[in-house]
Amino acid sequence: DVQAWAGRISALTVRLAEAHGQLLGFIGYTTQGHIDLLFTAPDQARRGVAQQLYREAEATLRASGVRRLTTDASLVATPFFLRQGFVIDRAETVVRGGVSLSRNHMQKML
Repeated sequence: DVQAWAGRISALTVRLAEAHGQLLGFIGYTTQGHIDLLFTAPDQARRGVAQQLYREAEATLRASGVRRLTTDASLVATPFFLRQGFVIDRAETVVRGGVSLSRNHMQKML
């Protein structure tokens, strides 16, 4: 749903990582400190792209006075956020397009 994605992204600050015209990854977050999107291209996994994007977002949010970060992490993304100092608040199951997805609501105090 292009309109839904456009609306979602318009409410976020989005940072891109790219090299030689190739998108390596991106992060999208609110000015209140909610990390909504974090993606790394499959061929860039485990090369520090997500970590660099996250560090830049955290530094920007910290400098703007945000004291608490939140995210709703997929089960695959949860270990990454744990390594960044997040803790799991609660496990959740959401339904998207008729499919149940497990995720963790997480937070980090700055």
